[in-house]
Amino acid sequence: CAQVKAPVGAKLTDWGQIARGHYEPPEGCPSGSWQQIVFELSGAVAGVQFDRFGAVWFRGVEILRTTTPEPSPKGIVWKVVKDLTEYASLFEEPGDVAVVIPSVITSTYTGVLNINITLSFFGAKDGSSTPEITTKPPQVLPLRNMSEVASPFANLTVPSAVGQVNMVKIPGNIMEAHLDLYASGHACEEFW
Repeated sequence: CAQVKAPVGAKLTDWGQIARGHYEPPEGCPSGSWQQIVFELSGAVAGVQFDRFGAVWFRGVEILRTTTPEPSPKGIVWKVVKDLTEYASLFEEPGDVAVVIPSVITSTYTGVLNINITLSFFGAKDGSSTPEITTKPPQVLPLRNMSEVASPFANLTVPSAVGQVNMVKIPGNIMEAHLDLYASGHACEEFW
């Protein structure tokens, strides 16, 4: 049906860098015709670099938590593919995409992370009738909107022994709720 790319050609070289892109719903492929939405993050890095954790947010909703592979001096390419069909209502409107993969470039750590994001929208095959996605919730809400935060991961840490409290307003007529929870290991718990 259609492919949308955003951002394209992000070169991540700094600990606080955020690569941003803008998404527009695909033309000629209206939301009622979507049977599947597939997210793809593709990356490449050559040189010396550690594996780096990262995340992707769309319209404030975290849609991916990931870790990069450690490259060889000759380089490595990889991709992460995720079915985002259940997030379909998010993609009916334009919005911003933010990618954060904290990295550092020095004389020792020379590997620049090159990242691209593609969203593929698939419709019915062979011109058959296209029923609307039945699993699509009418609304997808972030527990905490990180779209405009200068350092998203710093704002996700637990600031005290009590933890965080985030208030989210949900519709009064809600019948069902699903929670997608992302966790990532760092330092000592990275290898458990």
